[in-house]
Amino acid sequence: GQEMVFASMFEKSMEKREKKKNQNCGKNNKRKTQEKSLKNELSRDHVSGKPSASKRPRIEKVRPERSQPSREALQLSARLKELSSQKRLQQAVSLYQDKANDKIRDSHHACSVIDCAARCGSISTGEKVFADMKKKNMPITIETYTALLKGYAHSGMLHKGFRLFKQMCEIGNPNVRSLNTLLRGCLWTAATLENGSLAGGVVTSDFAWRRSRYQDSSSFEYYVTQLCQSLRLDDARDEIERFKQIMKIETTRNKKGDIFKTEDRTSMESLSVCLLAFTRAQALLGLDARHIGTSALNAVDVAVCGNTKGTNEKAYGGKRSWKKDESHQRVVSNTRYREHRLNEIRDEVKAILEALRIRKPKPKQAAKNLCKQLLTRFFYFSGGGTTTSINRDEKLREKCVINSKDIITQLTTSNWVSFGLKSAFLKFDGSALSRAETLNWEQCKQILKTLKLDDISLVNEKGFVCFSKLFSVGHQKGVTRPLNIELGSGFGDWAVYQATCNPEQDYVAVELRADRIAQTFARAMLSGKALRNLCCVGADCGLFLRERVEKNTVSTVFVNHPEPPTQTFGSNEEALSKIAQGGDEPAHILNSSIIIAAAECLAPIKGWLVIVTDNRMHARLICASIKKAMTLEPSMIKPACPSNPSKMKRVEVLW
Repeated sequence: GQEMVFASMFEKSMEKREKKKNQNCGKNNKRKTQEKSLKNELSRDHVSGKPSASKRPRIEKVRPERSQPSREALQLSARLKELSSQKRLQQAVSLYQDKANDKIRDSHHACSVIDCAARCGSISTGEKVFADMKKKNMPITIETYTALLKGYAHSGMLHKGFRLFKQMCEIGNPNVRSLNTLLRGCLWTAATLENGSLAGGVVTSDFAWRRSRYQDSSSFEYYVTQLCQSLRLDDARDEIERFKQIMKIETTRNKKGDIFKTEDRTSMESLSVCLLAFTRAQALLGLDARHIGTSALNAVDVAVCGNTKGTNEKAYGGKRSWKKDESHQRVVSNTRYREHRLNEIRDEVKAILEALRIRKPKPKQAAKNLCKQLLTRFFYFSGGGTTTSINRDEKLREKCVINSKDIITQLTTSNWVSFGLKSAFLKFDGSALSRAETLNWEQCKQILKTLKLDDISLVNEKGFVCFSKLFSVGHQKGVTRPLNIELGSGFGDWAVYQATCNPEQDYVAVELRADRIAQTFARAMLSGKALRNLCCVGADCGLFLRERVEKNTVSTVFVNHPEPPTQTFGSNEEALSKIAQGGDEPAHILNSSIIIAAAECLAPIKGWLVIVTDNRMHARLICASIKKAMTLEPSMIKPACPSNPSKMKRVEVLW
């Protein structure tokens, strides 16, 4: 009897185990099917990378069924997209909020308005629309989150962008487009302190990279560039190797330089950018960069000419992927742009290798000299992707730090984290600062003392940068040298050339994007003879002129070929007339606020504002802004030749 009882219990136990096993198998099969479906969907856009350690659920890719949008809804969507491409935010918001559209308005329309706000540099408008969507319980898609993230990236508000990305991670893992939007923003805006918190640059990129499940060629390009910019060469080398494995780039090792083969020219273009960044980083540290530089040249050759392995039609994700359905005009435009970009990469690699051939610095001495130049010739205040609206500029001005100790702490921390000060400093001083991610005032003083810079005033008590004292180091004392500022200096070609040709004058290159100003600094450092009469500043132009440059001290302000807000804005006579009479302006680098700020910095009587452009429509907009500035400050801005007032009339004729 006992044997029968035990047998019965055993059979029931086995039945329960088998039933549980079947249930688990069903769940696993369902999960694998979902993952396979998701992977197939994503493979069209990007390449699978190293899986994240995170176990959070992914964002659902299966969209709920919904009725076909009405003709009116489609027309509204098309109109909002058109206004967004033209950067006409006020009209887009008015159309979106029109009561006639109450019954057809949906989350896609809201996403278009947020995208328009991001393009126009008025992210506060995008935030209001986003908050209104939450209030009305409208479905918020990953595209809407990404549009708001794009706005934060363009406005340089990476602290808010970082928090938004974390929220997206809590909902589910963001897609590759969201990742690239954040990485691109981190490329434009380096790490900065805000209320004791560090965000932006490689700090935020590290977090996003660990959380991402998928990356494409653009992802690697953005991330590796930031690693090289911060001189984290070991991490950059590992990611380059992983990139080559994922993109199936065959590498043949060679003493002079690696040789590459691949089916995808897009990935080779990204690899060329990565290898250039690595070459630049090695050269700044005084290391032998000949092998990696030659490898970069070989990668450019493959990207330009292709290789013997096969066709080049296959592409993996990213904005630059070649598509068969593109218009002929777009294909031609993209081809010319890529050829120009690859030629620039080739020229810069050759220039770096030539500079190393001439100079041949010792690594320890090069690292020490780099630290000194970073602290006295490189100032990073803020960043972003595009010029923001005047209203936001005024809000930033209210938050601007004035205390000199806080300013120096912020500047040194940004250099420490994002621009390689930490890596370079530890090359010759293995101090207790090796584990420091952020710096306080005492640690900053320790670094300045080690480099024998503690007796130099970087910033005065009013928050102005002491350019006269900084540039006086190494020059004859008591001699007044002209100070010239270039606004929107780009990659620094003009500023570096002028500083080289005019050693008796001092130059300040101001650029909003962090990656561009870092490359300008590298060019100055790696020129035939390191330039000591050029200072690189990462900042918003208007904010820098008002808060960091002492009044009446600048000889000339140069603006060379500024980027227009749109290609056709200056064609509207009515809009220009309203601006000239004091109306609202689009976000651009030469709005009336910046023109007035430049005039205040210029030396009286002999100060010059020089603007160069080959875009007639943008010239008309600039003239309208000048006319508005002259109306607001009639005694401050005058024609260059007062004896010939007809020259001033050209401003009126243009607009």
